[in-house]
Amino acid sequence: TASLVDGFTVVAPAPTVGSISPTSGAQGATVSATVIGTNFQTGVAVVLRRAGQTDIAMAGESLTGDTTISGGIAIPAGTVAAAWDVVVTNPDTQTATGSSLFTVTLPGPTLTSITPPSGIRGTSVSATIAGANFQAGASARLFRAGSADIAMTSEVVNGAGDSITATIPLPSSAALGAWSVAVDNPDGGTASLVDGFTVVAPAPTVTSITPFTGSQGATIATVTIVGTNFQAGAQAVLRRLPPLFIEFTGESVTGDTTLTGS
Repeated sequence: TASLVDGFTVVAPAPTVGSISPTSGAQGATVSATVIGTNFQTGVAVVLRRAGQTDIAMAGESLTGDTTISGGIAIPAGTVAAAWDVVVTNPDTQTATGSSLFTVTLPGPTLTSITPPSGIRGTSVSATIAGANFQAGASARLFRAGSADIAMTSEVVNGAGDSITATIPLPSSAALGAWSVAVDNPDGGTASLVDGFTVVAPAPTVTSITPFTGSQGATIATVTIVGTNFQAGAQAVLRRLPPLFIEFTGESVTGDTTLTGS
């Protein structure tokens, strides 16, 4: 008989990578991630890898059994927004790669203000939205529960990605009151400013009064004023400078164009 001392080595099976959760993270964010696979060893290391780029290492890896790795991935702000491989390396130097399992995304938009903060129903408003991380091609809209969205038009994002100029075509039927403002980036990121814009009613106009004369000391029982944009509860006075007011009583509004009183 003959023997070769230590001539053969039994090694652990190589690791495999099946998935990572979550599957994406934004530039500048730190993501708590979990890698699922097989044959992970104590002391395992995980990195995100992309050709031509510096590896992004997972920190604080903890192992559950030999199938689950948990840890944090700090994604630098300047990281290429694209698909990255997930590479697992055991202490015995055996590795496994999950190709394109993780995607670095652009940071989501934020929205801080809209100027002007209000507009008259039935008009078009030139507006400027301020915030951050707006992408070229971003769209903006007003939204309100129970109402159809009002899409803005002619959106232009500035080079810094912190401002959008747009036109808001406010329908004449738009609900009065507060509306929220939303910005939607082409990559699916969205942000909103709750109740950031207010739709207001147009100012009233007066075109005629019937009768158009009255005697001193008399009470004209029925006077009809014709115009536009009258609201329930509207009041009318006769006014002459220097300040002199003759008040109407018993005003009632028909539609939004006719007010009667005495």
